Amino acid sequence: VLILRWFWWRINAWAEIAAMLAGLGIALLLYIPTIDWSGAGPIAGPLTAVADLLQPIASAGPAGVLTVTAFGTAAVWLTVMFLTPPEPDAILDGFYLRARPGGPGWRRQRERTGVEPLQDLSIDLWSTFFGIGVIYGAMFAVGGALLSRWGVMAAGAAIAAAATVLLRRIRHRGAIIREARR
Repeated sequence: VLILRWFWWRINAWAEIAAMLAGLGIALLLYIPTIDWSGAGPIAGPLTAVADLLQPIASAGPAGVLTVTAFGTAAVWLTVMFLTPPEPDAILDGFYLRARPGGPGWRRQRERTGVEPLQDLSIDLWSTFFGIGVIYGAMFAVGGALLSRWGVMAAGAAIAAAATVLLRRIRHRGAIIREARR
């Protein structure tokens, strides 16, 4: 949610605070089954009952705990976001004019201010995709060469080369668009 705020105007500070607190609370709650509560005195019974209830999630390992934490936190911050008012238009417009973020989540401010964004979310996403292709292609090319697996090396090098060409083209196009918007 802390990063998503850059992509959607509707996410407010209350949603961010709720996400942080919910993440902490859910993580602590899911930690209960890992403790032996027998020596906890009068609260041992209720804590053991809670631990037994949460044990299936803890037994799923880190993947289960992470999944429940992520979806539980998302449910909390989305609820809080829709139950609280958005930031005032003057603050959102001021932020938009300073940062000029791209993407469909800021269309409202873009239309109200009449100012185009400095970023193009589509170009940024394609750049990320091609950048990953360069890195993984090069990694497999080097690994293939070190292990004398020439087919893997050739495929990796071809992927890295193609991704490099496409990355350069998309970044050049992005630079032209950004320059035109300034």
